[in-house]
Amino acid sequence: MDAKPYGKESHSVGFRDNYKGFKIVGTTSEYLEKYGAVISEGKVFEKNFEVVVGSEAAQKLNLGIGDEFFGAHGSEEEGEVHEHYAYKVVGIASATGRVVDNLIISNIPSVWQMHGTHEEEAHRHEENPAHGEAGHIHEEGDEHEHHIDEESDMTIDEPGMEITSVLLQMRNPMAKLTWQRIIPQNTKMQAASPAIEINRLFTLFGVGIDALRYLAYGIMLISGISIFIALFNTLKERKNEFALLRVNGAGRRQLLKLVLIESLLLCVLGFIFGTILGRIGLMLISRSSESDFKLSFNPYEFIWDKEGWLLVLTLLVGVIAALIPAIKAYTLNISKTLAYA
Repeated sequence: MDAKPYGKESHSVGFRDNYKGFKIVGTTSEYLEKYGAVISEGKVFEKNFEVVVGSEAAQKLNLGIGDEFFGAHGSEEEGEVHEHYAYKVVGIASATGRVVDNLIISNIPSVWQMHGTHEEEAHRHEENPAHGEAGHIHEEGDEHEHHIDEESDMTIDEPGMEITSVLLQMRNPMAKLTWQRIIPQNTKMQAASPAIEINRLFTLFGVGIDALRYLAYGIMLISGISIFIALFNTLKERKNEFALLRVNGAGRRQLLKLVLIESLLLCVLGFIFGTILGRIGLMLISRSSESDFKLSFNPYEFIWDKEGWLLVLTLLVGVIAALIPAIKAYTLNISKTLAYA
């Protein structure tokens, strides 16, 4: 399938295997450029079964230049191992923070040759177990080698020579809408726009995300009310203490500041404690994601444009919660308080 005439850019991808859970993808060298990855060690694949390993995959699998390994069929680590051909690492890609960091990348003919030759031999063996290649009969103890030209031309019309997906960038923006309808109607393929599918995904999970957001707002409101009640009750219990402070020379503003500072300290401590618990939860999610999907993130990163505003909002809630108790402390009648002490 040649997508170039219809799109500004095209990237073909063939996928069938994995190595210890990390996907082996057959594509072109332009795929690395698409995600901003450059070769940090070695070179780009040139021959069949030469691979470039993403930075995260190379680190987790402990792979280096010149290492060889056998892929397993399918996307599961427990799949059947293809022992008839070994992949050889010729390059390590730089870190990008994108999906390419967790991929093992080869050329597309490697995927075709890995499965096409193996499946054909298995089928031929089922029909006549005594025959090998070209009808030659092998006696026990004979060596059997596969002789396949790595540079041979393989076309997509041959059985098993398929491409899993093609990523297109359209020249005409209107083609983004028409192609999604034309392709399914006139071919056996499916067409999808990443932007539309992501929006659809957020629509499906939107109710849950909004519910969590409102739940967080509700927790903050309840926390503010709890701080207010705690400060108000403390003020009642410490009226005599505040009156004695006034008698000993403390000013009204000092009592006002004292209540505000106490409220802000409670809010800051709650923010720190909540942040620690949140980081523990993110760490567990990251480990689970890495185990299931080989994708992880840094759970300790502090996002200032999100969590920074959350800290400001937390302090604002603390000030509002302390406002009434602080005014009560500011307007405290010393003589009446000490008279009823």
